[in-house]
Amino acid sequence: MKNRSTGKRLLRETDYTLLKRVLCGDFSLICLDVDDLTVLREGETAFLWESPPCASMDELISLAPLAAAQMAPERGQKIVSALLYVHVPWDTGRKSLDEIYRAIQRPIPKDADIRFGCGFHEEARFLLATSEGRAERRGKAR
Repeated sequence: MKNRSTGKRLLRETDYTLLKRVLCGDFSLICLDVDDLTVLREGETAFLWESPPCASMDELISLAPLAAAQMAPERGQKIVSALLYVHVPWDTGRKSLDEIYRAIQRPIPKDADIRFGCGFHEEARFLLATSEGRAERRGKAR
């Protein structure tokens, strides 16, 4: 297992197959399906960030702002869609899920298509995938 995050990396075609297997094959509290993965093709480029396994939900929650910061869009781009999937232990409360979601959501534009899923697993971890498209240019004020 990895001991640190992957950082922001380009989402490759082989990653879509892996995401389909991981996200759509688990027993989930909040289910995702193959159609949810299509939102990542809405932009020009898609990226992936994976957390390491965490010993506690507090540790996992502390990684959410780092993920959000590292997944900030490239210059001249904006996030058009995002997919957040969290693996949590059975005894996780809704408040912990809400904290992760809110931290991730902060840098994502309100008009972005956001999908959220949650599955049960003995290790707490999450992945965040985003797609980016061109940001609209604003004209100069006259």
